[in-house]
Amino acid sequence: MEMQTEWSEEELALKERFTTNTYKSAEGATGYGGNDSEAASVGYFTEDAISCAAGHPAMVGHKVLHAWHKRRMDGHHMRVQTICQHVNIVGDLAIVGGVFRISRDAEEGVPGVEHGGRWLSVLKKVDGQWLTWRDMDTPSPDAQVLYKDPVDVALGWVRAELPKV
Repeated sequence: MEMQTEWSEEELALKERFTTNTYKSAEGATGYGGNDSEAASVGYFTEDAISCAAGHPAMVGHKVLHAWHKRRMDGHHMRVQTICQHVNIVGDLAIVGGVFRISRDAEEGVPGVEHGGRWLSVLKKVDGQWLTWRDMDTPSPDAQVLYKDPVDVALGWVRAELPKV
């Protein structure tokens, strides 16, 4: 579902960056897809970022965000799919949002992750780069669209519905 009908060039560039099978840092690194916790945290967020992932305490700053991503990602097979549905730029801030799906394979001693929902982020332009300054997500049935996509088969995602919340 498209929520926005008119896009500036810069808004379209952010839409493309946030509509992907892997998050991309400002430098183009694919943190989650490459299982790179530093790119998914330090390369993605401002130094004073606040991120509120559903079901977790708020995380503030690079050190905390990197530790959280490292624990969840390093050495594990993560998959992320997002559809950016709106981008609004106001000066050096941009509000972006859409639907997402994150999954991680279960391994011995490490539980799997299957989480889909809606996300909303405020980006801040720092030294010419858009970095995430404020970020949150919440479970939502709107993410159901990501569980019926033919890409699921190619990526090896077999679940056909959102997990019960």
